[in-house]
Amino acid sequence: MGAGGAIVASRVGQIGEVLADEQTALLVEPDEPRALTDAIVRLVSDPGLRLLARGFSNRIMAKRLSLSYDAVKHHIQHIYDKTGVSTRARATLFAMEHGLL
Repeated sequence: MGAGGAIVASRVGQIGEVLADEQTALLVEPDEPRALTDAIVRLVSDPGLRLLARGFSNRIMAKRLSLSYDAVKHHIQHIYDKTGVSTRARATLFAMEHGLL
């Protein structure tokens, strides 16, 4: 979701025209605090998947997650195995389609 940061926002004004739900942001209806909470929880539930989806390299992921490079490679392979995919793009698409991002 975007390069550099993740966005959770309410659909107010022209936000829906600027941000694409599930692509550039997680959009929720206004005045629905539970939906906002759920979107934030989704975003933070798997930091490795979040970083993978944002396009970070394994080395940067390792640094951000305070893990070794090999641990990140293993984590990514585990994500691939669990989702039945073999590329970062497919893992990102799977996560988006299943509400994980």
